[in-house]
Amino acid sequence: MAGLFVIAALSLLFLLGPLFWSVAPQAQNLSYGPNPPTWSHPFGTDAAGRDLLARTMQGGRLSLLLGVAATFVSLVIGVGYGAVSAYAGGRTDALMMRIVDILYALPFTLFVILLMTVVPRRTWVDDCALLRALGLSSDIFIMLVAIGAVEWLTMARIVRSQVLSVRRREYVEAARCLGYGPARIIARHVIPNVLGPVIVYATLTIPAVMLLESFISFLGLGVRSPNASWGILIRDGAANMAVSPWTLVIPSILFSATLLSFNFLGDGLRDALDPRSEDA
Repeated sequence: MAGLFVIAALSLLFLLGPLFWSVAPQAQNLSYGPNPPTWSHPFGTDAAGRDLLARTMQGGRLSLLLGVAATFVSLVIGVGYGAVSAYAGGRTDALMMRIVDILYALPFTLFVILLMTVVPRRTWVDDCALLRALGLSSDIFIMLVAIGAVEWLTMARIVRSQVLSVRRREYVEAARCLGYGPARIIARHVIPNVLGPVIVYATLTIPAVMLLESFISFLGLGVRSPNASWGILIRDGAANMAVSPWTLVIPSILFSATLLSFNFLGDGLRDALDPRSEDA
């Protein structure tokens, strides 16, 4: 519950904060320079004179957007893939799982970095009015697709193991005897009964995606300046740590609090949705 409260408070700060704090995160004042927290700038300013509170809210929004969206992509792919594999069984299941094993052998972080490097920065996303309205640039969209495309493997294995335990249950056999097709049985009778572990793992996937995004942005391959993300804020803060330590300490504390809160929430959901874990 404490993790859920921190997530809710930080989400409100990141999403609704700009309604009450109208300072633009890209606004620079080089003559102002780095200054510690004051009443006019509660989080201080960075080396370019930009308000750190506004940039922290922008970075938090971006990280939450990528975390939730990439987790949703991996959820859709992993649940569908794992459920079909387990329900089909036999050679189909063996073939689909061997594909997962092969993909597991690939270095995912290097794959995402390579994709971010190879794909052109200027894409159709920059010309789409709807995606621009949602704040998605080509950098963010490419990162979303790249991370979501490699985070579904563990989800597929978890769903497969759960479906293997329920595909011979009485309600599944009854649906099969009524003449329902495999697609309807999987969608309406199998997947709804394995959502407990899926929800728990999805909650734990969000901080993993946020951490991967910050790492890629820290290397300079993800979100590009003047936009802000956790990785960019921590990279800039580390570069100026000796002169302006608050530019590193404040984003790092908020980032760590967000990751820990999601992990605590996932652990609590596991205990709530799986009573056997408490007995163990």
